[in-house]
Parts: sequence; structure tokens; C-alpha cells
Amino acid sequence: MWYYLKRREEDAPVTKRLMHLFKPNVLVACVFLAASTASAATLFVNGDFDSGNTGFTSGYSFVAYAPSNCMPEGVYTIGPSPQSCHPAWPSSYGAPPGASANTMIVNGATLAGVSIWSETVTVLTNTDYYFSVWVASNYANPAVLSFSINGTQIGNNITASSTLGLWTQFYAPWNSGSNTTAVASLLNQNIVASGNDFSLDLFAFDTVAPTGATSSTPEPATRILLGGGLILLSLLQRYRKRAREYAPSVPSERLSSHNNK
Repeated sequence: MWYYLKRREEDAPVTKRLMHLFKPNVLVACVFLAASTASAATLFVNGDFDSGNTGFTSGYSFVAYAPSNCMPEGVYTIGPSPQSCHPAWPSSYGAPPGASANTMIVNGATLAGVSIWSETVTVLTNTDYYFSVWVASNYANPAVLSFSINGTQIGNNITASSTLGLWTQFYAPWNSGSNTTAVASLLNQNIVASGNDFSLDLFAFDTVAPTGATSSTPEPATRILLGGGLILLSLLQRYRKRAREYAPSVPSERLSSHNNK
């Protein structure tokens, strides 16, 4: 028993050093540094469609907001109620939080990769930006969309909710690198004619990630925290293994001698 306790005492400095690395104030500082970013307003000029069909371009054809006008596939309009331009779509279910009544109402095309919405903005070099949008389904077979900047897809495809009229916010992080302009686009990847109808609102391009939104790819801060957690788990597993190795190494004759006293 004396031998075992002696080895544990010798190992105590290792334990203290390990626990020091993960003191609450150190961990909070690491989280703060990983997650902090600068703040700025969205760079898009008409992401909420308050000004109607202006401030952006589209590979889809614009139609007037009128009954049965949102046909066939590959067209869009600006207005508050999907049913007002297509009889099979739901009536007005409101805009997402903080938005006005107008939304971009879309009848998805049967050709993948067509730009539904696009705008070019000026950006700072070596800066993290977040491209976001709210999406709601207007019929079965929900939209499958993708974010694109300067012709390159950012993150994975995103899928609208199958619940009609349920607004969901998605975003994709992007670092500008040496770029001074960004052509931000939202593309349709669902090529099925039946369904694939949806509404869009509150396009934004900001230096702060939207709260509560779904990311199309893990953020850098998330990857840092995940990596830190894996390192901590590895260190703890190594320490426990080392502690277990000490106990069986106590000479049996010492234990026998101690027990006979």
C-alpha cells in the first residue's frame, strides 16, 4: 500500500498541471476568442423585398403578383400570399420574424443550379461573412437549395421544412480571403416538377452569424471547440490509463507484509 500511495504522490503534479489547463476562466477565454467576431449590418440592399422586385438578379422569370400567375416552373413573384398567385399553395402565413409582408414566391425550376436570387456586394479582405436566408415550403417535395459565392458552392445543400408555411433560417459562413467583391447567389438543386415551390425572405450578408439559424457547414468556432473537447478527452483517457497501471504494479510481497502486520 505504501508503494501505491507513493507513486500517486509523485504523479500529483501531472494532475495539477492538467486541471490548470481547464480552469473555468481559461476555458471561457478560449470560447470567447473562438467565437468573437466584428459586427456589421447586412450588405444587401433589398433582402427583405420591401422595395419589391429590385436590387437583385435572378435566373428565373419574374411574373406579376396576380391569380394563377406563378406557373409554369421557373418563375417568381414578390408579394405576401403564395395562394394569390397559385391556387394549390397555402394562403398567407406571414413573414419571418422582423420582416415585412413581402416575400419572394418561387415555383422551382426543373433544372439544377439555376440562380434564384443573386446580388454583388463589396467586401473587406480576410474577413468572415455569413450569407443567410429564410425559407418556407408552399407545397410538397420541399426545395433543396445551395449557397454560392463567386461561382463556388458554400457548404452543403439545405432542405426546406416539409411543413407548409414553416419559416426556417439557414446560413453559410465564408471568408473573403483576397476578394474585394462577392457575388452571393442562392441556387435551386431540386429538379422535380411536382412541388419544389417555396418562399424566400430576409436575405442577409453580415459579419455576425445569425442567432438560432441552421448552418450549411460547421463554423470555425464550432470546429475549434470540438477539437478542444477531443483533446481534453484524450488527455483524461491517458491519465486514467496511467493511474490504472500503477495499482497492479505494487509488489505482492509488500501487500502481504502490510496485511500481516
